[in-house]
Amino acid sequence: MNGALWDSFLRGLMEAGVLPCPPERFKAVSGLSVADWEAMNFDGITAGPAPGTPLPANLYAWADPQPDRGSPAYDRGSSLSDGFAIFLSAIAQSSADASLLAQARQRFATNQMSEPGGEPMPAYKISPGLNDYLRASLQTVSASKPAAIDFTVTLGDRVAPESGEARLAAEAPVAAAPAAPAFIAIDEKPLPLSAPAGNALAAPRVGDEGPLSFRFQAQTVQFFSIDPGRWFSEALLRLYAGRIDPGSLLAGRPVIGAGGLISSRASGILVGFKRSVTVSGSSAVLSRLRSATTGAADSIGVGSFHFAADAASSRVEFGAGGLSFRDNTNAPYVLGVVMHAYEP
Repeated sequence: MNGALWDSFLRGLMEAGVLPCPPERFKAVSGLSVADWEAMNFDGITAGPAPGTPLPANLYAWADPQPDRGSPAYDRGSSLSDGFAIFLSAIAQSSADASLLAQARQRFATNQMSEPGGEPMPAYKISPGLNDYLRASLQTVSASKPAAIDFTVTLGDRVAPESGEARLAAEAPVAAAPAAPAFIAIDEKPLPLSAPAGNALAAPRVGDEGPLSFRFQAQTVQFFSIDPGRWFSEALLRLYAGRIDPGSLLAGRPVIGAGGLISSRASGILVGFKRSVTVSGSSAVLSRLRSATTGAADSIGVGSFHFAADAASSRVEFGAGGLSFRDNTNAPYVLGVVMHAYEP
């Protein structure tokens, strides 16, 4: 059931034109994640660096981990820059290669970024500007522009666009990742959608008490592309992957691809602003869901939309329109990371 819901959720993002990759390359975050690689002033009061100031350590924390290829959600794997450094040191060097490799090692040592007083780290680039995105998003609210995404996922159904036109009905289904993550999570712990016998905590199967639907909306959604700096070279990686020094620690180990030293990298981040999820269904089911979410200490997640449990950051409403979760601040949140996979 989780897999079918994720399939429909990803179709909704694709239909809205905001998912810039095949669904299998999108790694949904599994917890509350504020977009934080530039300084921003959400409330106009809190002091801090000038809005738009780059925060290299935060960018590094998103850009450098290799996304786990075996996980359907975003799990941080080993460091891309550490792996590339190991690779550079393990190449079997000949006199013909000396100049090229010396230049590569020099680029790795010098193409760095750092915050004032902080330790240098390999440089990454991300675009467009996060604070510029926030300012533009606030303007869409002031201008009363419609939400950038607005689609509904129903248990047992395919994506139902708000227009009512099921344009994707005839297409081949998108294969959900194996062992799809929980579609509803409280404090990053899954809430089952089919209640076990004798435990009517969550939503029952379709038909038991009627359908259960999830309407996803976001005022704006933006994809931010990530690229490593000049210290990284895929061409060099492929040129020397088969020329590893037999006496190095990398000897006999795969260099590129699944299970290899360089397996993947984060190629971008999908961010949403002023998000909301409205759950509709029978009053009995919604009451159980409301009771389950009331005890959240940290976050409530539906799909890749995660909301803070505190009232200052999120607003929860329960009434005739259903059970809804909404952002209560101007903070943009990460929806997921797009993975680029390296193949041998």
